[in-house]
Amino acid sequence: MPDDSPPPRSGHTITASVKRAGGWTAKAALSVVVLIVGIGFGREVLYFWQADDAPPIRLPSPGMLGDLEKPHSIRFGDAAWSLNRRSVEGGRDEAVARLRADCRALLQSIKQRPSAAPDDNDDLAFLTDATPVDSEPGRWRLYEFAETFPMAVAVADSAGRLAQSHNWAIIWAIAVPAGDNLWSLCVFHPADASAEEIAGSIDAPLPPGGRRTLSIAAEGCGIVAFSGPDEPDAWKRSYDEWFAGRSWRQSTAWRKIGKAWYARYVSPDSADYAVEVRFGPDAGGGLRGVLMITPPRSM
Repeated sequence: MPDDSPPPRSGHTITASVKRAGGWTAKAALSVVVLIVGIGFGREVLYFWQADDAPPIRLPSPGMLGDLEKPHSIRFGDAAWSLNRRSVEGGRDEAVARLRADCRALLQSIKQRPSAAPDDNDDLAFLTDATPVDSEPGRWRLYEFAETFPMAVAVADSAGRLAQSHNWAIIWAIAVPAGDNLWSLCVFHPADASAEEIAGSIDAPLPPGGRRTLSIAAEGCGIVAFSGPDEPDAWKRSYDEWFAGRSWRQSTAWRKIGKAWYARYVSPDSADYAVEVRFGPDAGGGLRGVLMITPPRSM
């Protein structure tokens, strides 16, 4: 929605700041598109790991991770920032209303400030003379800008005012046209701003020494990419012990297909979740793997 507040008195314009933030946001938005498309591409990558007698890939159904109208939570490695994205139908006003609602929902759940904003917080000086469209005194303020695309910025509120020495951006959001009456909404927020777990609804761990490189979660299912040291026996043992300790059943025992390992576990309760683990050697001498969590309706 248009911003009717007077322009800032300094030479640092809202347009320049929003464009800078928008550039960073657009790059990450592109990463999301690549990632979602990559889910299909990942099928080919994983098939490269296995021979003809390997078990079929059980990627989450298009009704989950592939449904662009459902919120997707994306994390890049162990970064302090996370990204939620979704597609919505309607005009610009509908997109702005949904963007504001999504920002407010996340702001209500934020427990602490991130260590830093995605971009330099010095750029937040342009908010000094802007009027927030929503706020919770002592906690946060939400601003909106019309620029090229609808954008929103939320900052931590210090003593009921925007303290120049403590400008902490806690939300960056943008709505990008994706077609006729279709918008793609991207909201960047602290990784602890929502109740999401490492992926989906199952807090399955990474293997010993493993580092998450990318993860995406939507409606109880998820995919986590990870890498780590060349210790396949330790990785297999850690997953067997973790799932056994929670009474999960190993529906497919560890199998080595070519140079890659594969196993599948099923939850013991009526939820009947499944977790598939696959990993194999990478070019750097370590291991690279993927963990897929699927709820019953996608199996």
